[in-house]
Amino acid sequence: METGKRYALYEYLVFFWKKKWLLILIPVIAAALVYALSAFAASGYEGKAVFYTSSTKLDSLTSPEILKADLSQKLGHKIEADVLSKSRMRLSMSGGSEAEIEEAFSQAVEDYEKELLEDYRTRYDFTEENIGNAQDTLADAEEAYGIMIGVLRNSNESSLTEEFAELAEATALTLDNVSSERTKIKNMSTDLLFFEEPRLISSEIEKNDSNALANSILTFVISLFLTVLGLMLAKYILDARRGQLHD
Repeated sequence: METGKRYALYEYLVFFWKKKWLLILIPVIAAALVYALSAFAASGYEGKAVFYTSSTKLDSLTSPEILKADLSQKLGHKIEADVLSKSRMRLSMSGGSEAEIEEAFSQAVEDYEKELLEDYRTRYDFTEENIGNAQDTLADAEEAYGIMIGVLRNSNESSLTEEFAELAEATALTLDNVSSERTKIKNMSTDLLFFEEPRLISSEIEKNDSNALANSILTFVISLFLTVLGLMLAKYILDARRGQLHD
């Protein structure tokens, strides 16, 4: 029984040796085909750019769906957009030649960066204008408060008339207004201090990665395994037929 098993193993080894060209040729051909197909499928170039969008809240600049629709329509090329993380937006574009991608994608990058900076400057200028208006309001309120305090101090303490009470109430309201404007100016000044300008973090155009080598290696291994199984099955069928003929 053990001798038969040893002979069976020997026969399989001899059979594989006689068919060794299949063990080499089939995996090599399969790997070469996959390599060629992968390289062909990944032909062309891809442009990628990552932006820091700062604190912009405009949907047209932060929504991937709106952004890629606007840019694609404007440039006549399909532009992809996706959010990498908070305040991080990525644009990408795939196509044919390097020159075609560079021209169209560079325009997309330039347009998006321009829109980000325009939104930043609009928000910055608007905040500065609001601070200026608040400072003017504060100056008027402080002046009015000073006048009212002077009037109250010069008034006769015994003259607690209705007019005096109204003046005192107006003075208190003016003081509240002064305090409110000071707080508003402080908050807006703090916001202005932490305003960050959006910018282009990185931009590159490179040939599409085909993963051809990795795919071909995997195909070679799988093909070799399947070829071995196929030869084992063929050997088994031949032995079975031979046994039937002898019977």
